[in-house]
Amino acid sequence: MTLAEILLRLGCTLVGWMLVYAHALMLAVISRLDCTAQGPRFGRDALLFAGLAALFLPLIPMGRKLPGLTSILRAFTVPLALAVPLAVREVWPFAVGSTLGDASLCAVLEPTAAGSPAAPWHAWWAPLQLAVLAGAVVAAVSFWRPVALGSGAGRSGSP
Repeated sequence: MTLAEILLRLGCTLVGWMLVYAHALMLAVISRLDCTAQGPRFGRDALLFAGLAALFLPLIPMGRKLPGLTSILRAFTVPLALAVPLAVREVWPFAVGSTLGDASLCAVLEPTAAGSPAAPWHAWWAPLQLAVLAGAVVAAVSFWRPVALGSGAGRSGSP
């Protein structure tokens, strides 16, 4: 494996984990936000982070085949065991209120804003967030599966 390939794999994995953690931590504190000042802007921001995290989720497992670094990269999966349940706990009321019900994100966040109209994207906001969090769990679990470092599909033995 060349140095360029090692750096590319390491970079994709680290940037992917950073985006996943930024997304999970953003969702974990979402109930502390104020909807009266800027409306459902937090929802649009969370969608942006969800999109970025979803783009990098398939690249996270690239770091699994880095000799000597796999065990270090596995350490990034441990705090995810705390971040994802906290994020799911905060997103779940939005799934019930906006997806299953017809409430806006602000009405779910602040019951006093129950009269605010729901935009069309409010209904699929929570399922998208939960899907990205589920993808993060799958990426974390993939790091703990054993992998043969020397195997490469479709590679010949030439340098």
